[in-house]
Amino acid sequence: MGHFMFNSDENLLNFGACRRLPGCVPGASCNDPASFRPGSCSMGNAVNTPDRPKCHILVVDDEPMVSETVALVLQVDGHTVETASNAKEALAIFAPGKFDIVITDFLMPGWTGDQLAAALKIRSTNQLVFMLTAFPEKVRREVPLLMVDLLLAKPFDIGEIRAAIQLFTSARAA
Repeated sequence: MGHFMFNSDENLLNFGACRRLPGCVPGASCNDPASFRPGSCSMGNAVNTPDRPKCHILVVDDEPMVSETVALVLQVDGHTVETASNAKEALAIFAPGKFDIVITDFLMPGWTGDQLAAALKIRSTNQLVFMLTAFPEKVRREVPLLMVDLLLAKPFDIGEIRAAIQLFTSARAA
């Protein structure tokens, strides 16, 4: 899976120099969520749509305000959410196939988000991992993000996470 980055300043999805996502309609732009076939876990901007399957999501962040806020919003949207405050806690509750998506902070005590992503991908190669960071340009320049599926800039709009969940799960289901 390729790497994407949401730029919260422009609220745009920027496709990097990476592979195209599975499910992208041939000839269509992978920057446009409309170019993906309908999938299993759908969010859009609506909350708690009972006719659509929901995801099991792990949120990993050492800042309780961030993890609790993201978890609360995703729970209101109907998703099952578990939280961990660091990589060690995340690995203790992780099992292959348990989570549809892992959303992790980049800079945490102990392991960084990309190190956690690598450990998760060793255990489950198809695990979706989204990473949050307050330093997206620096991370993109200095950190190999081979195991991270999406990089989100902090501060972010929750709509970006919703759109990312829709985009990636739709592509995976196709």
